[in-house]
Amino acid sequence: MTKREMSGAAPGRVERRTVLQSAAWAMPALAMTIGVPRAAATTCTATPVSHATPALGAAVPKSTKSDLTGLVVPAGFTKMTFELVGGGSDSGGGAPAGMYLPGRVKGTLDVGPTAVIKPGDVLALQAGGMGLAAGTGGDSSYGKGGNSGTLVSGKTDGQRGSGGGGASALLVNGIVLVVAGGAGGAGRLQPWFITDLTAGTGNGAGTSNAGAVGVDGHLYELLTSGIFGAIYGTAGGGKQGGVGTGGVATSGSGTGWGVTDARVNGGGASGNNGGTGANAGSVGGWWNDSGNSGGGGGGGYGGGGGGSSFTRRNDPLWTFRISGGGGGGGNLVPAGATASGGPYGAPGSVTVTFHC
Repeated sequence: MTKREMSGAAPGRVERRTVLQSAAWAMPALAMTIGVPRAAATTCTATPVSHATPALGAAVPKSTKSDLTGLVVPAGFTKMTFELVGGGSDSGGGAPAGMYLPGRVKGTLDVGPTAVIKPGDVLALQAGGMGLAAGTGGDSSYGKGGNSGTLVSGKTDGQRGSGGGGASALLVNGIVLVVAGGAGGAGRLQPWFITDLTAGTGNGAGTSNAGAVGVDGHLYELLTSGIFGAIYGTAGGGKQGGVGTGGVATSGSGTGWGVTDARVNGGGASGNNGGTGANAGSVGGWWNDSGNSGGGGGGGYGGGGGGSSFTRRNDPLWTFRISGGGGGGGNLVPAGATASGGPYGAPGSVTVTFHC
């Protein structure tokens, strides 16, 4: 007797247990074929929102830093555009092409749950101050510009170099993301009527992650041989951010009655802070016995070095003074961003704009 006959089931009848078993096996497949409705595609239509420090139109002392902290990244945006300009430096006498310029770094980053910038992140905008012709370096929360060196106490015949500009930075949750380096401060020359003297020019922060090297000053032989063009002294410029060593003063050719040299090297950078320019040297003489001090280095992603000072007295009446410029501060440039030179003689700034 068959199992069907033993169970008493009629031929051709489908048992209830069989239907239930078949239905149980079919449920997962059925579930897989029922589509879950997709969320409707969203379009970012939010009006762009910008934040800047210093605030547009705000009057702030030129050497003073300006910070905007606690800025929360808003939801509803997909992009953040940024532009940072480091603190410039006032040469006290105009700007040769490409000199005394801070760094400018700008670009656009994605905003989203998996992007570098996420809604709810906290930003800090830190703008550096400008270096002053009187020798004060620009202030900065990230990297201060170096001061120029000091003059010989009690003497007024020498001139101070310019201070370096302060760095500008953008931080995300306390971590630095972008830096625009400050400009190096200018050196000085005296006497002004001798055309063969060359002043050291403080250099800009450059167009890459490194700054730019401060330009040397040169002193040429005038009195001892009567032949122009023989270098007999150099006031080296400070090195750029990332290197940050101070400028070196050297003596070259040139001899004569009463020749006395004073060489003072510039100070090296201290982390992100620019180096201090060399103090003026003293060479004695009847009244013209103080040299010029070196320009301060710019603050940055690695500060620039300070410029050096070289002074020569050829006799009791003639003293020649030169000083080197400070090196520019280094930039920090994220992938896809660009770096260039900023404006001459202006404080730094940081601007961010959230948009679609």
